[in-house]
Amino acid sequence: MKDARAVTVRGDQRLAAVGLAVCALLITAPCAAQLHPPVIKLLSQNTHGFAAEGRSEAPAVNLNGLVTAYSSNALDLVSPPLRNAISQMYARELESTTSELLSQGMNGGAGNQPSQSGGFAPGISADGRFVTFSSSASNLVSE
Repeated sequence: MKDARAVTVRGDQRLAAVGLAVCALLITAPCAAQLHPPVIKLLSQNTHGFAAEGRSEAPAVNLNGLVTAYSSNALDLVSPPLRNAISQMYARELESTTSELLSQGMNGGAGNQPSQSGGFAPGISADGRFVTFSSSASNLVSE
């Protein structure tokens, strides 16, 4: 294919030639992405890097794919481990080694009732700074 910059035409034809070159690049870009296999990374892992001992579900990923929020009933996602196996909300940055407990009570402990149960994904802002989720816990906010 000719480089659009090498085409010498006048007026609107030049824009058409540049537009076609851009379209050709966009069409071939997905093919180039297939040359590299996708990277799969376990995010629901404990502080030692092993798979968490519990169920993790309903993930939500921010716009650039660097922050994930999810619910889990695993006890060992945070240190010290939780005491009851009810669903809690967590967030994890892709490059981080640990997940952060979001459904944290006023006293610093986990929520006293399930959060984001039922398999519904939480909401997450484009930049990953804010996560919305539902919870039955009565100790997350002061009344």
